[in-house]
Amino acid sequence: MDDSPSFMVSKRLKAFRKSQGYTLRTLSEMSGVSMNTISLIERGKTSPTIATLHKLATALAISLADFCSETSNKQVIFTKRDQWQQMRYGSVFMGYIDEALANQTMSPVLITFEPEADSGPELMTHAGHELAFCLDGRIQYEINGRQYLLEPGDSLLFEAQIPHRWQNVNGESSQALMVVQSPNGN
Repeated sequence: MDDSPSFMVSKRLKAFRKSQGYTLRTLSEMSGVSMNTISLIERGKTSPTIATLHKLATALAISLADFCSETSNKQVIFTKRDQWQQMRYGSVFMGYIDEALANQTMSPVLITFEPEADSGPELMTHAGHELAFCLDGRIQYEINGRQYLLEPGDSLLFEAQIPHRWQNVNGESSQALMVVQSPNGN
């Protein structure tokens, strides 16, 4: 059985959709993602972009990390650097901790952006707060029409319901730690 992160996303997407009683059509209407695209993702025939996965997570009222992390009964989760789950979405690599605390309300994600990688042309919105901490390179955020350039050591904390997107404006790879928090963990 395939236990790769991308296979995990396809299986969990289908499981989340079915557990909530949604048809492909219903999820498509709720998320704005075409039925064909959802079907291809669920069958493991294509990898979703960050923006697409974000739309699906929002429609399902789950976090992006729920596609990769299992809820644990532990009170402390220690993860070595080589134990983060790695997933590729186009020109972006995302690292997730493969376990989550019960009732966890934040999702830490280590993101490596290839040159010129971006979140897509559409602005994103979601509940809660988002923190971006630039570790390496240069990452441009657009939040409600205003530009913010993050360089190593810079951070950006904002209300995530404000329309936003990001782009690696470095000629090389850039890396950031993003923490998305929502009041109910979704």
